[in-house]
Amino acid sequence: MKHYPYIAKSYNYHNPLGIIITWCMKQMVIIISCTKTMIITILILIIFCAVLINGANVKKSSSSIGTKGQWQLLLHNSGVVSMHMALTNRNTVIMFDQTGAGQSGYKLRKRYNGTWCTTSHNDLVDPTCYAHSVEYDIAANKVRPLRLDTDTWSSSGSFLSNGTLLQTGGYGNGAKSIRFCRPCDGGGGKNLTCGWIQSKKTLFDERWYASSKKLAEHDRVVVVGGRNVFTYEFVPKINHEEKSFALPFLHQTNDKNSGGDNLYPFLHLSSDGNLFIFANRDSILLNARRNWVIKTFPRIPGHGSRNYPSSGSSVMLPLHHKHKFQKVEVMVCGGSTTGAFRAANKGMFLEGLRSCGRMVITGES
Repeated sequence: MKHYPYIAKSYNYHNPLGIIITWCMKQMVIIISCTKTMIITILILIIFCAVLINGANVKKSSSSIGTKGQWQLLLHNSGVVSMHMALTNRNTVIMFDQTGAGQSGYKLRKRYNGTWCTTSHNDLVDPTCYAHSVEYDIAANKVRPLRLDTDTWSSSGSFLSNGTLLQTGGYGNGAKSIRFCRPCDGGGGKNLTCGWIQSKKTLFDERWYASSKKLAEHDRVVVVGGRNVFTYEFVPKINHEEKSFALPFLHQTNDKNSGGDNLYPFLHLSSDGNLFIFANRDSILLNARRNWVIKTFPRIPGHGSRNYPSSGSSVMLPLHHKHKFQKVEVMVCGGSTTGAFRAANKGMFLEGLRSCGRMVITGES
């Protein structure tokens, strides 16, 4: 009997496709060795093997979908730390950090107050002589530095209807600041006049670790809370006499022993126009225009806090046409166990919360 041991040597025996091809080759060798007149049988075997091989390729291709990916490094250094980052409607990304963090990758010619930045040692280490914000053009894969005039450390932001980013509050000289960032056109646009604009108007209260939410009408934004601030206010104001509005709920949810645990409260605009506010473990539905708490919801089950510095997260679940887009359900996940903040200050780090809670905030529920 004639043997052909070299036929299957190049195939990987651990690969399903290689195993099938090897088996098919062996069967053909056996048939050829027995007789040369069985042409029909050989043809049938070839067709059968082709079907098996094709099936193996399909299986291999489908099994790889969703299981393999590849990261691409776009830039080795963006030049600034992205404490905050926002994707704009111009296919660009605005990145910005606190202004007092030291040097960045981009030196400025002038400070925000108009004085020149020189090559002296003092100016080289002066953070006001550096850009602490950049605009990243996704299509062109380029970064353009932007100057910030006030500190945006732990500020809050919302997009207006025209795509402008409204950023409020922050730290130090930025605690009452109102800033606008109008994004440039993506794709390497030549309009370089867009960027951060410091408003001459200010907030009524200092807002550090506050949250903001765009309301349904007139591009008006509500800004809620902040460190040791238990009020909310609107941007812009209806008139010059408008101040902030007291919100006792923020007092009630403030944990002095845990760094607040009600900072960066979760805000969701309900389908009825009212504002859902979640802080620490509790939540309310607020008519912000009338400063009236419509509903107080049950406390979320479990121990621990969900808001900063416990740092959980929240999302409004998709609305459905079945309910005419009126039924609103909110989900809250993560956070820290009770005492985690004090333990961390002593060098002990407790396990975070793994639980999630979801609740319908509309109707009678």
